[in-house]
Amino acid sequence: MTQATQGCSAAFYLVHSMLAAPGSFSETDRQGARNMVRAAQAAGLDRIIYLGGLGGVSDPHLSEHLRSRLEVARILQSGPVHATFLRAAMILGSGSASFEIMRYLVDRLPVMITPCWVHNPVQPIAITDVLNYLQGCLEHEEVKGQTFDIYG
Repeated sequence: MTQATQGCSAAFYLVHSMLAAPGSFSETDRQGARNMVRAAQAAGLDRIIYLGGLGGVSDPHLSEHLRSRLEVARILQSGPVHATFLRAAMILGSGSASFEIMRYLVDRLPVMITPCWVHNPVQPIAITDVLNYLQGCLEHEEVKGQTFDIYG
């Protein structure tokens, strides 16, 4: 990351570990965020823009993956480089991992019994809108270090 950030003024942090072993993805997420903080500081970046998930910090029903996303945001925002945190639910569009998983399931399982933890209201957002928010974070100084919920 140190080499990749050299000569840059900003970095988009779009890393989300999805390792299968329970708990291992959280540590991988933490280590990646710490590495980004160090690289951003070494490169003298002006800002980091992180795209993570929606979820309340105190929500006892929050999934381990969403808890990890929030922890990444805390690590990035605790560093010396201003980190803007964009919190999004499902991103709709080709290439979005959540969208691709949902499309795969719907294509193969038109009817499915789900566990209670999947009953989570969300406000999805189109990938084009996410890209506009990411670009907007580069164009507006006042968003540095802030957290915003983005949705459609």
